[in-house]
Amino acid sequence: MTTNNEPVMTAQGALELIMLFEQNQIEVTLDGGWGVDALLGEQTRVHTDVDIVIPYKDLAGLRRLLEARGYRDVPDPDAGNCNYLMGDD
Repeated sequence: MTTNNEPVMTAQGALELIMLFEQNQIEVTLDGGWGVDALLGEQTRVHTDVDIVIPYKDLAGLRRLLEARGYRDVPDPDAGNCNYLMGDD
């Protein structure tokens, strides 16, 4: 946790998720802050999440994978069918 109790998405945590998706044939594109840091080749700041983009056809499979690992929907006013937030403990 950060000092203000926000969650932290570590480099190891982001990498583990990306590898999980790839192992399950889910094509994933890293976006957002971790996407920028991946292009730079270094972590530039603390990240509280990992933003990804996947093909729509993989949406149900991705949700099943994440739910099996303890992730659940997090309330988000911008959430929709294809844009949502999931979190774990």
